[in-house]
This record gives sequence, structure tokens and C-alpha cells, in this order.
Amino acid sequence: MPDRDGGAIVVWQDFRNNADPDLYGQRISASGASLWATNGVGICAVAGDQQSPCAVPDAGGGVIVVWEDLRTGSDIYSQRVDDNGNILWRPDGEPVCDDVMVQVNPSAVCYQDGVVVSWVDLRNSPTTGHDIYAQRVDSIGDRVWASNGVVVCEAPDNQIRPRITSSADDVVICWSDFRSFDSRIYVQRVDSSGTCLWSSNGVSAAIDSGGADNAQMVADGNGGVILVWEDYRNTIVTPDIYAQRVDVSGERQWGPNGVAVSTAIEGQWGPELVHDSYGGAIIAWEDWRNGGPYLNHDIYAQRVLADGSLDSSTGVDGQLPAFSQIRLDRIYPNPSASDTRIEFSIRAATDVVVDVFDVRGRRVFSDTIVDAIRGGNTYSFTTSQRYGSALPAGIYVIRLTAFGMSVSRRLVLVR
Repeated sequence: MPDRDGGAIVVWQDFRNNADPDLYGQRISASGASLWATNGVGICAVAGDQQSPCAVPDAGGGVIVVWEDLRTGSDIYSQRVDDNGNILWRPDGEPVCDDVMVQVNPSAVCYQDGVVVSWVDLRNSPTTGHDIYAQRVDSIGDRVWASNGVVVCEAPDNQIRPRITSSADDVVICWSDFRSFDSRIYVQRVDSSGTCLWSSNGVSAAIDSGGADNAQMVADGNGGVILVWEDYRNTIVTPDIYAQRVDVSGERQWGPNGVAVSTAIEGQWGPELVHDSYGGAIIAWEDWRNGGPYLNHDIYAQRVLADGSLDSSTGVDGQLPAFSQIRLDRIYPNPSASDTRIEFSIRAATDVVVDVFDVRGRRVFSDTIVDAIRGGNTYSFTTSQRYGSALPAGIYVIRLTAFGMSVSRRLVLVR
């Protein structure tokens, strides 16, 4: 994962101590130098396997690591490491869920001053199969919700492969679901108290997918999410790539069955996506159309616009997409130690609201740019503008709103 200074923090399984793998981590500078202890910092070396690590940034430039832990069964544990490589929680990690049954496949996202984790849970396997649970962990490693997590989905049969992202003030979790025999993609929104906000056991991303798996997800910038997955509706052998946008209320926006991103011959696999800053997404995948399963595995990509249509344009310099009203072009410098320039473009003159939020979702600054001009604009944000005192170092979100549409981007302040 990237750090806040242009480098990266890497976490891996390590067999240096014995046959049971442990977890180690290292921070790499922007120039490629190792910043922590030689050969890495031990994150967890307790007896038993530590596996499937998931790393997310914390609010102070460090990392929170979540993993499957086999010390007493199969549980979910976590650890926080600061930007200097110091272990902040108990040496062997803090339990996220240590129920007597099996917990596997954790997925995590940074949330306020801690992390929210989702996983596959077998505690109810005799009745409902594999379920999806979640837990919020605060900045000191304490569990915020019920001691062993809250139920996200306990529909009949199995739910597997959860993915989680943050959207507005909540988190959204998606997973592969076998309640209808063939796998479908479902999604659920969970608020800061651990309450599920959409339909019980989740909302289907596509009513008639005919088999779907390996979903990935990103926030759409307007409180909802965009999902992409491998889809077998057109063939039971090789998948195509489909996508869906679900709004803040849990309503499907791209039709009842999503939109086809690619239905080329021979199959498309392993989709990944990023938000395009205009309410759509750019999706990439492994593609077999030019050689089948044994030759010429290529990488293809497609942009899907906010309305679910596929972008076939080559792009024109200085022009905004027809569906977009506001674009956040650049925040500079970022990271910033003092004044920050926000460069944005709008399609017509209007007032633009500038809001700044901290990692807890609190609005720490707000201003209105009156009669911003059509085209490119620059706004100078001084980090001491909050009540005349400087904002502390940390991660912030800058949000611009105009024409009923919002765009956001992260700002890192350093002191």
C-alpha cells in the first residue's frame, strides 16, 4: 500500500523462524530505501500460522494489518504499526474475532481513526452455511461493535469472498452469494454503529446474472459504489465482465442486471477498477480473446461513465465529458505543509462549495466560491483557516459540490 510520502508499506508472510509462517512488514521510501528494521519489522510471530494479510493506512501515516490467525483455531487478528515501524498494539496482535468456530478471508478498510474488517464466518454453518460478518476496531485496537462482530449476511447456503470499501460516512461490503444455487453478487451498507442500512442480507447487484464471482468495488463519490465482477450468464465455461452502480439508498442504477463491460470470446478474468472522479470507473482485466487459455493473455481496460454507458471517445484536451458538471483536476502540493491549491473545472458559472473533512468524517472547514467561472478555476486553501489555527497533520478529504454533484480527493497534511 502507498504511504503518505510517495513510498510504500509492504506486508508479507515469512518463514524465517520456523515452518509456521509469521507476518513481517517494511516501509520503502520514494527513492527505494528501506526505512524500518533490516529485513522488516515483525508484525506477529506467535505460534501457529498467520496468513492472508490485508494492509490499510491508518490516520497517522502508518498501517493497520489484519490477517487470519491459526494460533487457537482460525480467527481474525489485527495490529497497528506507526510510520517509524513501532508496534502500537499488543505484541501478538488484537483479536478482531476469536469465536470458537472458523473465520477466514478478511477484507479491511480504514475508517475514521481505525479500521472496519469483514470476513467469512462459519459459526452458523450447520444452519446457514458460511456467512459474512464485520467488526469495527478503533485507534487503540479495541472492538467497537459486538465482541465477535455483527452479521452482514446470514442468508441460506454460503457467502464468500467479501470486499469492503468506505463510502460517505459508512462502509459498503460486497460478496459472492450462493443463496440462489448459482453464485450472485450481493452488497450491504453498514453505518458507524454496525447497523445494516439496506435490505436484510443485502441487495443483489444483478437479478439474473446466471453465475457471478470475484467482485471488486469502489466508492462512486456520491455515497454509492460501483461494482465489477466475472459473470457467467452468457457461457458456463468462461466469464465476461459486468458492472453495476448502487446508490446511497441501495438502488441499482445501471439496470436490473448491470452493464456488460466486455463479452469478448474466450473469457475475461480478474477485474480491477478505480474511480474516474466523475461518477464512473475505469476497469481493467486479464483477457484471453487473442489466444485462449494457453497463449497471449492480454490486459484490456474500459471506462464506464456515470450513467453506465461505455466511454468510446478518444478524449479532447480541455473538454469535460458531457455527463460531468464538475471535475476536481488537481490538489497541489499533496502532501502539503501549508497552503494548498485546489484546481477544478466546471461546465458553467456557478457557486461551488468547498468542504474539508478529517478521517473521522467531521467537517473541519467550509467555504463557498461565489460565481466560479466556466472552465478552469483555482482555489487556495490555507491549512490555518480553521478558526485561525492550523489543522494538525493527518489525512483529510476535500469535497467540491456544484450542480447537485460532489467530487472528492484526499489531502495529506504534514508538519
